[in-house]
Amino acid sequence: MDDDPSLSPYQQSKAKQRAEATALVQQVSGKPKRNAKGQLLPGYSGNPLGGYSRARRELNHQTIVEMQRAFARGGANAVNKVMRTNPAMFLKLLVLLVPREMQIEHSGGIKALNDEQLERTLEVLREAIERREAGANAKLIQGVSEPIVTPVLPRRKTKRKEP
Repeated sequence: MDDDPSLSPYQQSKAKQRAEATALVQQVSGKPKRNAKGQLLPGYSGNPLGGYSRARRELNHQTIVEMQRAFARGGANAVNKVMRTNPAMFLKLLVLLVPREMQIEHSGGIKALNDEQLERTLEVLREAIERREAGANAKLIQGVSEPIVTPVLPRRKTKRKEP
């Protein structure tokens, strides 16, 4: 590349780097992806591999697929082993599987019920209240517990280890 006297030394070094990069891209792909000013040519993306979110989604997808294959090979046995040998890790894995946020949507509530459903709901509630009141009005039998004599078991002799 010829040095342009109208450019500062910094601009000249940047232009040289750009030209070297363009030449390298041409060697690899056979087509220039940028023009002389360093602008992308039509039809070329400045980020051909996509953003980090796409890469992360792809990695997550591949990881899940491989985990499914591994679980099919012996996952149930591995989970049972972790559950027996390291219950804290087992619980941590369970917690990690639960979503952090759950969206709860209300679907109409009582207003969405028809007359038949509303009557049945009222019947169930009345029955529950009657059972609770019946339990509250139940008679309490007062009593005193008597102690039970248990036999004294002989102590087991322990073996002492000699140093």
